[in-house]
Amino acid sequence: MLSGDVSWARGPGEFAGIRATGEALVSVTERFTANPLNGHDAGDRRDALVCSTDRVFSLTTVVPGAASLSTLVRYDGKEVG
Repeated sequence: MLSGDVSWARGPGEFAGIRATGEALVSVTERFTANPLNGHDAGDRRDALVCSTDRVFSLTTVVPGAASLSTLVRYDGKEVG
């Protein structure tokens, strides 16, 4: 997750190999992927603690070698990015 208003305005996303693909408009949790950097926490979920005024974006990788460390998951289990 990344705060879209500040971070994307400053432009680090493309440098990091990621791009915002959509705004999550519902309450979400974050699920850690099986990436080795997540270690034994892979598959764990945590509450994203999103305030109703926050803007939360799903991200996608845009360069070879960039990796996803987590995905956004609605409380009903549907992945949203």
